[in-house]
Amino acid sequence: ATVAADRFQDEKVVPDVFANSPQQTMTVTYIDETNVQEGNQLTPTQVKHTPTVEWKPDGDALYTLIMTDPDSLTPVRQYLHWLVINIHGSDVSTGVQVAAYQGAGPPPGTGAHRYVFSVWKQNRTLVTDDHGKTTSQMSMLGRLRFNTTEYASRVSGDTNPTPVAANFFKASFDDYVKYLQGQFEK
Repeated sequence: ATVAADRFQDEKVVPDVFANSPQQTMTVTYIDETNVQEGNQLTPTQVKHTPTVEWKPDGDALYTLIMTDPDSLTPVRQYLHWLVINIHGSDVSTGVQVAAYQGAGPPPGTGAHRYVFSVWKQNRTLVTDDHGKTTSQMSMLGRLRFNTTEYASRVSGDTNPTPVAANFFKASFDDYVKYLQGQFEK
């Protein structure tokens, strides 16, 4: 096992979010060169803008990018922060955004939450009609009770999928969360 794989197991990302350690660690970079590094502590203020993400793609395969918070409800019922499908290679801008990026927003008194990015190889082009309309940044529609492994199984056609790439950080409540909560669509 790699050091990264050990971090995913130490922090219980494996098995809480997915059963298998990722094949590679993806690069996730926020504004001001803030990097996600296998469980490092970041603040909601640092991660409020959509990051750039990179991984080593396999030829011209299509990928799905998922970001969830497994600590919002229970690990089986995660909160979906970002979902992009039909990504060509590792250029996220070529994909179809199903759920717009929403930064970390852990409620006060709930401690550090894990925020997990994962990339999954698709076995076909996904039809966006399966997902309905894109969930806007401040909508909770379709974000509650998300299950990364179940979704990854559907897009990959594999009952025991392994993420192509993943990374994660932890964040606790800060004042930006109050602002974020005030922005949610009612």
